Amino acid sequence: MRRGIAVLIAGVLVIGALVAAAESEYESARRKADLIESDQAKPGSTVSFSVAEANAYAREEARKEVGDGLRNTKVWFGSGTASGSATIDFVKVQTARGKPPGMLMRLMLEGEKDVQVTVRVESRGGQAKIDVDEVYINGLAIPKSAVNLLIDYYVMPRYPEAKIGQWFELRHRVDTIGVTAGGVALKFKP
Repeated sequence: MRRGIAVLIAGVLVIGALVAAAESEYESARRKADLIESDQAKPGSTVSFSVAEANAYAREEARKEVGDGLRNTKVWFGSGTASGSATIDFVKVQTARGKPPGMLMRLMLEGEKDVQVTVRVESRGGQAKIDVDEVYINGLAIPKSAVNLLIDYYVMPRYPEAKIGQWFELRHRVDTIGVTAGGVALKFKP
């Protein structure tokens, strides 16, 4: 009996430690994001986000913004690439944002979809460019022409400030964004 209680207590402590670590990773990422957004990053400095921080931040911010329309979020990085996956109910996401889709789109997008996206990130001289490399929905690769149509007819009308496939000015004095397997690093102008 004592051993069972000891194992239970150890299990609770391990779970508690994992939850606390995830919360501290989110808090760390949130502090860094606040530093950047308030233009408080020191000139010439670099602010880095680890993969764990990026995942904690993505999970929490998605939960805040769209509730249960987006779950199982995960991000990972490569040399110059960022990838993410999630289970998405597009109808719930759009409705949570106050822009429910029309009847035809509702019929096409209804239900949860497992989505994975990989983008290529280039950055220099205070500018960046993000190109969509791959999109998978429920494990099926979406052809580039269909991805472009989705971007033109679904993403851009809902997010007109998005810049996909074109250079754009970085805000908050960010000079470059570096993406490696270890995470993302933002270098600030001197």
